[in-house]
Amino acid sequence: TLAALRDVMRKDMEHRAASAAQRALRGQMRQMVVGATPIEVPAGFLEEHLNEVTERFRSRDPKVAPEAVRAQFEPMAVEQFRWDFCASEIAKKEGIAIPDTEVEAVAKSWPKSDKERPDDEKIHWTLLEMKVYDWLLSHAEVQSEKFQPKPHIITP
Repeated sequence: TLAALRDVMRKDMEHRAASAAQRALRGQMRQMVVGATPIEVPAGFLEEHLNEVTERFRSRDPKVAPEAVRAQFEPMAVEQFRWDFCASEIAKKEGIAIPDTEVEAVAKSWPKSDKERPDDEKIHWTLLEMKVYDWLLSHAEVQSEKFQPKPHIITP
């Protein structure tokens, strides 16, 4: 019925809005933590990472300029390194851990046919990262404001 369809659509839109608000909140927390932690990224790490990214792009399109890849990805690599460092340190200091059983449960629930299944280390890191976000949120002073998701228009 039309009423049932409207209800399904409403619930889906509410779920999407809540997910978008959570992503925005995590992004703000991440920016605050990274911004407050001006650590130097080891030059060798950064160089190796940017070379790998450049090679991936150049394998698809040999005309890609390495300078363009470097200019676009260096700020993201620096932020990611800082976040990974901060999240690891927060987890250590606050006793946040992921038992192997949690990693195994996620791995077992992943569809076997999915070729994009992450390895156990990636699953572990993702779960740890989510717990660090939860810890940060539980210790943060959150100021509420009405979340307005950006319009997302899909065209055929």
